[in-house]
Amino acid sequence: MDVASAHLDISLHGSQQVHRIDNQAKAITKWLRSVPAGSFLGLESTGAYHRELARLAHAHGVAVFLLNPRDIKRYAQGLGQRGKTDRLDARVIARFVQREHDQLRTWRPLTQPQESLDALLRERTLVQKQRTALKQSLVHRPALAELMADLLQAMKATLDKLEHLIVKATRELPDGEAAMRSVTSIPGIGVLTGAPCYGCSPAPRTPRQMRSSP
Repeated sequence: MDVASAHLDISLHGSQQVHRIDNQAKAITKWLRSVPAGSFLGLESTGAYHRELARLAHAHGVAVFLLNPRDIKRYAQGLGQRGKTDRLDARVIARFVQREHDQLRTWRPLTQPQESLDALLRERTLVQKQRTALKQSLVHRPALAELMADLLQAMKATLDKLEHLIVKATRELPDGEAAMRSVTSIPGIGVLTGAPCYGCSPAPRTPRQMRSSP
């Protein structure tokens, strides 16, 4: 299935037809009523756009596979596909999941503590990117940089608060303290760098060997 902000393109393996529905809970729920429990559903990780679909499909008893878009792109190239449209992507994903599902890790919804940590990590990343972009834009504009100094300082204070909350949320996870000690024992990995490893869902995993031939 190809995921966009407004719609979902659905392809069943072995079928040339691609069905489009709205990326909204009501439309997704209606479509899931036609999907047998135990079916496989592959979708690319798309930030926030895939979350409602993954949650509803998992609750329906569908095995959900969250895929790395780069892996799907390479797989399509291996098949000799040159064009790229939502409908073509949906077909490639359906074929990929049908052939590789035994090598993939099924997606599981986050627990509430994990959701809280994940939200904090995303907010920190967003603020950090915005602050870095602002600083870079002011490098050769000293007069404007002086005007923006308070804003940059406020953003730094926000980052400090978020980092404190991230550490606190990590410690509140089951075995969070032990996980933190284990991850930070790796050279170069600090508390914040390792935070995504403590309790949030693992990143989409590539099969050990991706087959590009039929």
